[in-house]
This record gives sequence, structure tokens and C-alpha cells, in this order.
Amino acid sequence: MSMPERSRIARRRLLCAGLACLAAPVFAQCRRTPSAGLGPYYRPVKGIQPDLCQRDSSAGIVVFGRVLAFPECRSVADALIEIWHADKYGNYSRVGDPRFDDAACLLRANVRSDDGGRYSFRTVMPGTYMGRPQHIHFRVSARGYRTLVTQLYFSPQDGVDSRLVARSAKPQPNGAATFEFDCAIAPL
Repeated sequence: MSMPERSRIARRRLLCAGLACLAAPVFAQCRRTPSAGLGPYYRPVKGIQPDLCQRDSSAGIVVFGRVLAFPECRSVADALIEIWHADKYGNYSRVGDPRFDDAACLLRANVRSDDGGRYSFRTVMPGTYMGRPQHIHFRVSARGYRTLVTQLYFSPQDGVDSRLVARSAKPQPNGAATFEFDCAIAPL
């Protein structure tokens, strides 16, 4: 083998190794999001509302992320993300007790992903109930994809898949804690 041939092969190997290193983080972040049961407290709501508790004057929390197509990791535009969670005492609205049905703070809403697959919403930190850790329910649907029902958790818990634990992000200027949670959904 001549010197120029060896040099070309060495460059090719180096290029392939470099591309593999660049691609590794993309594939690692785009594992399919684990599903969870819909649970007894799901109730559909109408409209789009990025603030789940409009009457709350605290900084609250902001959850943001992207909806991605599994396994390619492409952004999914116009996905519907239905969100619901318990209040700080562990109570859900619209499940029978009208005391928890404050129209300005239902802790239920819908948001849509933008052209880049990004979504965000503001809410209050959910409480715990019946031994369940703090969590937020998601139901993600988009044309051409299977509907994903899953849950976001705020800290690692026994029995909770690490892919369901939100990443804590830099607080917003108003002091709101922020959490990042991406959802990878599978095609039909």
C-alpha cells in the first residue's frame, strides 16, 4: 500500500470516528420516552393555555422541552401536549370535589409544540399524594405518531426510569425554577 493510500484510509477512519463521537449524544438523548398509565385523574380540556394557574402570583415553575420523533430525533411540530397534575396538597381538579375546580387554577391545560418541536408552560409545584412523588402527567399526540402518555418527575425515585426525571435548568429572571423535559414519540 502506498503512502498516499494509507494517508487516505487514516483520514477516513479519523473522519468516521469523529462523526461517531458527534452522533453519540444525539442518539443518547433520543431514546423513546417511557410510557405510563393514563391514571384515574385524566380529564381532557379545551383550548391552549401555557399558564396552568393564572391566579398564582408566585414565580412558580416553568417546564420546557421538545417533542422529538423517535428514533431519528427530528423535531415534531404542532404536537398537542396535554398536561395535568395535583395541587400542592395532592388534590386534582375536575374529579368530583368542586372545591378544587378553580377555573383560574385548574392545573390542567394544553400546549402545542412550535416548528422546532419546542413547548413550555408555567405552573406551580405539584404536591404528593398516597405515597406518589411529585409529578406532572403528559399526553403527547401528533399526526402520524403514536400517542404517548407519560409522567415527569422532579428528582430520582426508586422505580422511576431516569428518562422521566426532568433536568433542572437555570432559573428565570423572575425567580421561577425551570425544568427541561423532552419527549420522544414513535411513528404509527
